[in-house]
Amino acid sequence: MAKAVTKKTYIGYDLGDGETITDLVTLATGKSTSKTVFDNMTMPDTVIPGKAMPTIFAFDNSGNVLFLQTILADPESVKNIVINFKRCQSDLLSFNSNRNVPELITKLEKASDWPTYAEWPDGHSKEMLKFKDSVIAFTNAIFNDRNYINRIKTVANDSDEIVFCVGHPTNWSLLDIAIYELILKCTVLGSGKYADKKSGIIMEAESRAAFLYAKDVEAFGKLPKGSSVLLIDIGSSTIDITAMTAAANNNEYYSGSNYLGARSIDYMIRDWYLEKLQKNPADWNLYKSAVKANPTFPNALTLACRRAKEDLYSSPNGIAVIHFGLFPGVRLSADELDRIIDNTPVANILRETINLPEQECARMGNKSWKKLFREFLTEKKNEMTNRNRPVKVGYIILTGSASKMPFVPEIVLEVFNEVSSDCLGYDMDPSRTISKGLALVGPSNEKSKAFSEDLNNLIDKKLEKIIKDNIPSLANDMGQVVQDILTPIMKKHVYDWKEGKIDTLDNMNKRIKADCSENALGKLLSENKKYKDTIKKWLTNKVGKDIAVELKGLCNKYGVAGISVEDLNIMTVPQIPGGGGISINPLEFMDIISAIVSIIAGVVAYASIATIMAVVVVVLSYISATLASALFTALVAMGPVGWTILAGVVGIAVAALVAAGFDSFKNTFNKKVMSWNLPKVARQVLTDKSIEKAFTDADIKKQVTDSFNKPELKNDIVKKVSENLKKQIKVRAEDIKYAIESK
Repeated sequence: MAKAVTKKTYIGYDLGDGETITDLVTLATGKSTSKTVFDNMTMPDTVIPGKAMPTIFAFDNSGNVLFLQTILADPESVKNIVINFKRCQSDLLSFNSNRNVPELITKLEKASDWPTYAEWPDGHSKEMLKFKDSVIAFTNAIFNDRNYINRIKTVANDSDEIVFCVGHPTNWSLLDIAIYELILKCTVLGSGKYADKKSGIIMEAESRAAFLYAKDVEAFGKLPKGSSVLLIDIGSSTIDITAMTAAANNNEYYSGSNYLGARSIDYMIRDWYLEKLQKNPADWNLYKSAVKANPTFPNALTLACRRAKEDLYSSPNGIAVIHFGLFPGVRLSADELDRIIDNTPVANILRETINLPEQECARMGNKSWKKLFREFLTEKKNEMTNRNRPVKVGYIILTGSASKMPFVPEIVLEVFNEVSSDCLGYDMDPSRTISKGLALVGPSNEKSKAFSEDLNNLIDKKLEKIIKDNIPSLANDMGQVVQDILTPIMKKHVYDWKEGKIDTLDNMNKRIKADCSENALGKLLSENKKYKDTIKKWLTNKVGKDIAVELKGLCNKYGVAGISVEDLNIMTVPQIPGGGGISINPLEFMDIISAIVSIIAGVVAYASIATIMAVVVVVLSYISATLASALFTALVAMGPVGWTILAGVVGIAVAALVAAGFDSFKNTFNKKVMSWNLPKVARQVLTDKSIEKAFTDADIKKQVTDSFNKPELKNDIVKKVSENLKKQIKVRAEDIKYAIESK
């Protein structure tokens, strides 16, 4: 029986800091087309199909959400104007939660609602809640708009499902993405049903959307042989830069800036406008009164300044007028705006408007937007050039609303001077580049659906077995590491006792136990380089290698060539030839690997500390018994002096000891000597050889190795290690996935 054909409508949702737009495409399962026909959606508050809407909203007195036109028409009558709210969520975390990042990501991915304060204090910082509420309010207002829903119902009438493909900046971390996805789950997009259809959400990097867009518009056909398309997306809040080939992977290189968007220029214009306004006392007093009545009133002014900036760069004579409320219009020329941009430090603007992190402020210094943009491009070009497989740029596409600024292409061609001006392309519809690419994510994913199912099977069913099968190797190595850590600590106290610095063997044992307490062991392991190296070696040469073999099997199954087992090891930096090199910045990738090693080292240490403490107790009993026996033998060999000490410890007269024979008193001596403050002469009879034998007999390595192989500890380590490797496997599998989708 033939498999039923399903039809899905994919909506690409590009929620930008300055402009927001959606694009959609409807395709049947398995259908492919060289070039996609998109439905031109009319966004709420606009009348032009396919035109982006500014990312700004406010509320009326009834709590209804209002968009651009109403806000600009009567800014004095609206309240709570929100603008430029898209932020990198990591910057909004203020309490430094103790939960480790992979564990937190997993928790957020499984959540359907926002965690409580007790569950996640970071999620309740003032800035985080403001961002969350803004995304929810704005998203719901768009997708609940009656005209928008009716249009979707018409387009998706024959579809079985509606899939929302939402973009995020490429440089966002996995935690940023998880937070953003959870916020979107709290909107109408996460309800599971939309426009009377089943619905779902896909999160995707804007770099991949850029790749799919470039492929769809056949930009790769313009490439000189052996070179890449470089897409530079200059948005309001971020810049993404992606080097792409038409071959195996989706890209050769991607990077970006979470801060160097063009919104700072809007704020520069606003400050300049206010300086002009202050020269007229009547207008200035009117403005101050409006701000007092509505503290968010300046946001409406920012929007008016942004509109004037866009008008100016679209104007043939390079002049625009800032129209704002009842205030007189103010002319702004291109020369004046250039002067403002050249002389205004970006860090100062962003520190005041978005609480730019101090580290970023220090990095930017007093530099202008143009200088920072030039430095950014130069840095990225150097990274692409200085790799093992340098990226050769043959064609550049500029997109994003800020790409219209004339100095942007000038700086781009200045930095990438190997590219001629006729190989610099402008997206004729820059606001839709990412939204169109996002709409194509869904159909592209369909090509790799079977692979994704196999990958999930690897992660859900095979990963734990791979780790479990490699526990004996870890156990053996851990036995050696723990022995190397504990032996010097224990020996120090044994020799301190021998020298009389510790009065009894019981107190010696207490000091050893104190030095091997839970907190002490945690610190000893975390600060031990050999321990971390052991975890890294195990992850790389054992677990990572076995996972790579499984991934290579999937490559073979789906006909993906040119990716070796070594390139698929999740604990190494890949160097994949033939179609894309590596998918992430290698320096960042090394940071990720180091972070994973640290996390898993912590996981293994935490899981095993109780076991190691138990081993310490067993080992001490071995050492104590061996030392006591050696003491007994040595004291007997001393003659009368030794007998006197033995008799004193056992508690009988020397004559009785001699008459009864020594063997019957050995066990009594071994027990009583533990709490006896022996004279130094007695302690000195214990040789270094005897002490070494005590440690050899105790065999710390074997005790630890055996403990790691016990089911309870083994299963605990398997569960925790697998949980922390799942994300990394998915990231590495992207190379295979993109190769499948690019066919």
